[in-house]
Amino acid sequence: MTTEGLQYQLNKEDLIFGKRIGTRNKAIKNDIQITFKNGELFIFINHL
Repeated sequence: MTTEGLQYQLNKEDLIFGKRIGTRNKAIKNDIQITFKNGELFIFINHL
């Protein structure tokens, strides 16, 4: 997974179920980009 526009950038990171509890992140730009090659992705958006 690769991200842009987030506080903690990910660069070609593998998020393997059971090996990583999760990743909490925060948008630092109005537009963000999340790219991944395969699998499923669950995104929770919290507007404060």
